[in-house]
Amino acid sequence: MSRALMPLANGAAARLEEVPAWPVRFFRDRVLEAAFEGARLVALLPLARPGGNGIELMAVLAQDHLGTLLLGAGDLEGSSAYPALTPEWPQAQAF
Repeated sequence: MSRALMPLANGAAARLEEVPAWPVRFFRDRVLEAAFEGARLVALLPLARPGGNGIELMAVLAQDHLGTLLLGAGDLEGSSAYPALTPEWPQAQAF
C-alpha cells in the first residue's frame, strides 16, 4: 500500500484505478498530512466503486507553490460515514 497521495500536473488526467486508495482512517491521515504541509482542499466527493461494490471518498488537493494536484481515495468499507476532517482542518467544512 503506497503511503503517498498521487501527484498530478494541473490539467492532466488520471485513471481512477491509478489513484491510491486506503481504508478511510489512513486516507484521512494522508489528507491531513498534505494539508499540514500547505496543500489546500479543492474537491472532496463520494464515488461509487466499479460494479457498485461500495463507495470511496475521493480527495483532490492543490499544491499551489508547485502547480500540482494530489489525489487519494478512502474506502468507506460499507459505511456512509467517516471521521471528520474539520476538527484538524476547518477548510474541509466547505465540503
